[in-house]
Amino acid sequence: IEPENAVKITIKNNDGTFVLGKEINGWHVTLPNNIKVYADQNYVSTIFNNFFGNSAQAVVKEEYVNLNDLNLKNPIIEMTVEGKDGKTSDIIVSEKIQGAKLHYVYNKSVNKAYIVNYDRISRINFNDLEIRNKELIDVRFPDVAKVIIIDDGKEFEIKKNRRQLWECKQLKLEEIVISQFVEDLTTYFVDIATSLDIEKSGEDFGFDKPLMEIIVYDINKMQDKGYKPYSLKVGKKSKEGKYFIQKSNDPYLYLINENTYQILKRKGEKPAE
Repeated sequence: IEPENAVKITIKNNDGTFVLGKEINGWHVTLPNNIKVYADQNYVSTIFNNFFGNSAQAVVKEEYVNLNDLNLKNPIIEMTVEGKDGKTSDIIVSEKIQGAKLHYVYNKSVNKAYIVNYDRISRINFNDLEIRNKELIDVRFPDVAKVIIIDDGKEFEIKKNRRQLWECKQLKLEEIVISQFVEDLTTYFVDIATSLDIEKSGEDFGFDKPLMEIIVYDINKMQDKGYKPYSLKVGKKSKEGKYFIQKSNDPYLYLINENTYQILKRKGEKPAE
C-alpha cells in the first residue's frame, strides 16, 4: 500500500492501541480511551516515513521465517494499514536484535520477514501529541477586567489598582509580575484539542471538583444582562499525565500538559531552582 493510498492505520504497542484515520481535513488519531484528536500532520508524516520510507537491510530466507526464532511472538509494534480499496497490510516489529540496532519486521500479508535498521522506531505516544490550535482563555488581554483563580480551595483575585496596574492582595508579588502573568494567560494554548463532547460522553473528568478554576471577566460584556464570566476548569490528571480541561461555552474536552498546569499553579511566581 502506497502512503498516498492509505486511509487508516491501526498501531498497537505498549502504550495501547491507536487508530489513525484520514478525513477531508486531514488525519485524526483515536487514542486508547476513545478520545479522538486532530493529529499533527507532521507527526503522521514521521510515522509514514519510518514505516514506508525505510528499505530493508536484508530479507530473511523463506525457510527461516519462524516467528519464535525471530522474536516476533511478542512484538513491540503491530500495525495494520488499510488502503482506499479496502485491502490491508499487516506488519509486526520485533524488539531490537541483541547486539545490533536492527529489528525483524514481518509482513503477514506476503509472509515475508525483513531485517530493518530503524534509528527511531516510530511509537505513537499520547504525550508526543501536541495539537496547539485552541487558546486556553477565550478573552483578549485588553478586554480582561478581572481574574479570579480558585486553587486548592483558596481564592485569588487579580484586578487593576488605581494606577491601572494589576495586583493580587493574596499574592505578595510585584505588580509587573502579576501584569505579565495575566497577559501571558491570554496567550497560552491547550496542548490537545479533542472532538469528544463532555456532556454526551457521560464520563467523569473531575470537573465537579476541579483541581483549579480560572474565572475571567470581559470588560466589554460585564454590563450585559445575564452575563456570565469566562470559566476554565482543570479536572483530573489523565493516566497519560495530562490534565483534562473544560472551557465555558464549549462542549469539547481539551487537555494541557504538566508544564502548562504548573505555570497556572505558580500564578506568576518563578519556579523553584
